[in-house]
Amino acid sequence: MSSNEAISGVEAANIPLVSTNVVSYVFSNPFHESSVGVTQAPTEELRKSGLKHHVPPAKPIFIHPHTGAHISWQRLKQDVHRFADGFRNKVGLRPDPLQAHNRYTVSSPVLLHLPNCLPYVPIMLGAAAAGLSVTMCNPFYTPGELLHVMTTAKPAAIITTPAGLPILKEAARQLDDKDQARLYKEGGRVFVVDVTHDDYGLYNGLPKTITPNVGRDGWVTADYKWLLGEHVFQIDEWSPEEAEKRVCFILWSSGTSGRSKGVVLSHRAMVASVLSQRYSTPWMGPDEVEIAFVPFFHVLGLACVALLAPAIGVSIVVLPRFDLEVFLRLIEAHRATSIHMAPPVAVALAKTRLLGEYNLSSLKGLSSGGAPLAADVIRTVYERLGLLIKMGYGASEACGICGQVAETWEELEPQLGLTGVPMPGVIIRIVDVDGSGRTLCHGEEGEIWIKSPSLMSGYLNDPQTTSETLTHDGWYRSGDIGKLEKTGNLQITDRMKDMIKSSGFQCSPVEIEGVLAGHPQVADVGVGAIYVPEDATEHPRAYVVPMDKMALARSLEDNKPSIELITLAEELKKRVENKLIKYKWLKGGILFVDQVPKNPSGKILRRLFKECKGVEVQLYERAQKHVERQAKL
Repeated sequence: MSSNEAISGVEAANIPLVSTNVVSYVFSNPFHESSVGVTQAPTEELRKSGLKHHVPPAKPIFIHPHTGAHISWQRLKQDVHRFADGFRNKVGLRPDPLQAHNRYTVSSPVLLHLPNCLPYVPIMLGAAAAGLSVTMCNPFYTPGELLHVMTTAKPAAIITTPAGLPILKEAARQLDDKDQARLYKEGGRVFVVDVTHDDYGLYNGLPKTITPNVGRDGWVTADYKWLLGEHVFQIDEWSPEEAEKRVCFILWSSGTSGRSKGVVLSHRAMVASVLSQRYSTPWMGPDEVEIAFVPFFHVLGLACVALLAPAIGVSIVVLPRFDLEVFLRLIEAHRATSIHMAPPVAVALAKTRLLGEYNLSSLKGLSSGGAPLAADVIRTVYERLGLLIKMGYGASEACGICGQVAETWEELEPQLGLTGVPMPGVIIRIVDVDGSGRTLCHGEEGEIWIKSPSLMSGYLNDPQTTSETLTHDGWYRSGDIGKLEKTGNLQITDRMKDMIKSSGFQCSPVEIEGVLAGHPQVADVGVGAIYVPEDATEHPRAYVVPMDKMALARSLEDNKPSIELITLAEELKKRVENKLIKYKWLKGGILFVDQVPKNPSGKILRRLFKECKGVEVQLYERAQKHVERQAKL
């Protein structure tokens, strides 16, 4: 390896992994003084840092934001084992035999169709402790989006909410597999969490007896607490091969091919993620309190919050969704010390007039991920609150990848625009996009390749895309374009993929195009993105060729949309709203054009969207100033 090659993270590549179920790991006090996580930390600096923590059994881990109910570390461990017993011995779900010749083994997936709530992590870890695979999805998915998850993952049990149950029923009605549909309708495999009125965390001892309910439509459902079994459940001991091949989580990541892809993460990968996250935040311990609104179904909420909390004893105030005033009130009430967030929350902190109404002096640090964040926002938050926002870089396919290291503004300011250095266990290299696999030099732009024990095992039931994304020697081809400084800091400059990053979530333009193209008055369509600094996010924007060329010609001549185009725009808006989740809506508007730029083979040239001329129709109120980011390769 040349000293000038753009490779970073090699010096901390090895981390002391334990081959076990990740639930056994997080409840083993993995960072007590004599644990391998401490004694075999990858650097001398880490071995001498404040890693050593023993979690007090009575320490509150998950806290209800309004009632004050909480789940202590000891009770969390107990209830995780009880849910595991319920999945095994009440529902009858067991791990599948290890498929030694396959990349991974999926076992009776349990689908969590839930917002953040107190029962979320106990149920999730209970299923994982039982050796089952857990898949989590956005609770605001439309029936069509949920149908795709159900068809791909084929969950053996589903946990949803009263609001989510009608969506689940509509999705189940569209299943081609009638046996699968009957399993959900009549098999007693659907459990409901009433997030608004649930008493979990408040009761002492055993809950009242809960029996399954048969609705008028024949659906058999039960309150999720029916799953609580015995305390004495023993988690299976596994060989290193089992820990590496047994699937713990399946996350959903949108791809350029349209539909979301199931990202398969093993128990070994999640143990590695906990270690890597811990080494990146050695100062965190049982004195920390965090307000958690980052969804647990998102890799940021899963890896940095839900799994790390019981491993090191952080108290988490669980918010179902972000509300700025509630968020600020909870920081004051719970004396919160740290926050993980997406860029739009940082923008809110930079702009809100509410700061003076709440005591936020307990906060020590903020971290942002999921999308880029403007340097001016980071600077403004520092000026208003005296707090550093440290950027991170991660992916569903790789968990945490990079994080900024800085204790003062003087250290952080030169890093603005960067995403930090590789976390322990992670190696990054910059590779030429010409397909040669050649490692570039520092300062040169290329594709970001990543290697770490936290990498996914592959995409669920998609060997072709897996082979295109994971190299034969274990590198993850991120599709992001960037460059490495000699300091090891990474800068992301572009994306090879057509992906849109909206409010921290990935949107596939192909999926949105598919919805729009089905309208009879659409002759052709392409979807790109507009970056709106005021929202600190990209928004999807459609470039539509209408069938009514006369209406387009009149609109171009008058320099304003005709009644026909306004009507069509409203119909397209409703069509997207009915079929896709909110962050995929056309908040970047519609530009009616005479043609969508394409190459001779018909591939949409998204990088040329910025040159398109046409007639614009805005569908939602938004800030007038915006910066178009159309350089999509």
